[in-house]
Amino acid sequence: MDLALFTDGAYIWPVYRNFEAFIAALGVPGCDAEGLDAAPIYPAHERTDSAVHGVSDALDRRLETLHRDLYDALLRPVEMFEREPRPLAEVFWPDLRGTNVDRLFAAFMFFFVHRSPAELPVTMGLKVLRSVFFNHEAVEPSLWLTSALERVGAERRQLVARQAEFKIPETTRIHNLALALVLDSRRPAGGPGWLTARITRKSDGAARARVTYGLDPSLHGVALPQAVLARLDADAWAGLARVFGWREVAA
Repeated sequence: MDLALFTDGAYIWPVYRNFEAFIAALGVPGCDAEGLDAAPIYPAHERTDSAVHGVSDALDRRLETLHRDLYDALLRPVEMFEREPRPLAEVFWPDLRGTNVDRLFAAFMFFFVHRSPAELPVTMGLKVLRSVFFNHEAVEPSLWLTSALERVGAERRQLVARQAEFKIPETTRIHNLALALVLDSRRPAGGPGWLTARITRKSDGAARARVTYGLDPSLHGVALPQAVLARLDADAWAGLARVFGWREVAA
């Protein structure tokens, strides 16, 4: 299963299981939209070429430095960062906060542990990177996402979450895709503005998208009116439709 990251400013599809390639992909061309609906980069298309084009020399050099700094940190004993009070983003890319690099990293971390780098301790952030990119267990390549998710399960924040399933257009060629989608990066991670999804195709050819998004923690045990849930589901579907260019109404 492939992984994709979609934000209101840029996207990576697919995410390659190579640390250097992932860091380089953070420099993909994007936009300055403040919401998914205003982002001209959608509908998205899968990029079969891992090379990133259109990156400025300054950003290219900054990503090289980021790769080196993170890689050096990954080689050090975890105890060296146990007393670091600053979150992952403030330690490794404070100058890139609010940029598309920061947004894509946030979508990546949210997919695995339901947190953003702005709230991730350095030790936890490095554990996620090790589990995803340096997991050398003898597993089938197709199971790398499952294996990585299992390895960071203890770090994953438990959300008050809702799941919704949508029927997607039969003409779509997408299948076996896991994704993180940030509808609006100004909204807090873990709420309805941030969601994860899996798109699968059944043996009869029917394709489904199972979406999970968080609700306000104060709603734990509270039964929301169906009208409210329907509106939230509609927002989630609208985000998916915007990303992939779907026009049909979900069943």
